[in-house]
Amino acid sequence: MSGGLRRASASVLQRLGSSRAQATSLGNQTRSGHDTAVHNNKHIEQWLSRREDIEREFRWTSKTLRDVVVMALLIPIAMYNGITWSAHKDDEYAERPTRDFLWAHAQAGERSS
Repeated sequence: MSGGLRRASASVLQRLGSSRAQATSLGNQTRSGHDTAVHNNKHIEQWLSRREDIEREFRWTSKTLRDVVVMALLIPIAMYNGITWSAHKDDEYAERPTRDFLWAHAQAGERSS
C-alpha cells in the first residue's frame, strides 16, 4: 500500500517540477512581437518610496492637527447630525414620534430585563 502511495506522490512531484520549468520558460517569451517587460515610472517609484518612509517625514504642525480634528471629529459629527435630521423629517412626515438614536437606551423609566 505504501509503495503505491510513494509512486503516486513521486509522479505528482515530477509533474509539478515540469510545469514549473514550463512556466519559467513561458515567462521569458514575447507575445505578438510586443515587449512584456515592466517599465518603471520614476514618479510612481518616488511616491511609493515616500509612502514607505512617511513615519520618518511626518511632523505635527497646526495644519496636521487641524486635518486630524476635521477628519476624526467634525466630519463624523456632521454625518450623524445629517442622518438623524433626515430620520426626524421622515418621522414627522409619517406622523410618528421622533426617535432618540444615540442615547435611546438611557431614557428614564425604561428597564430591560
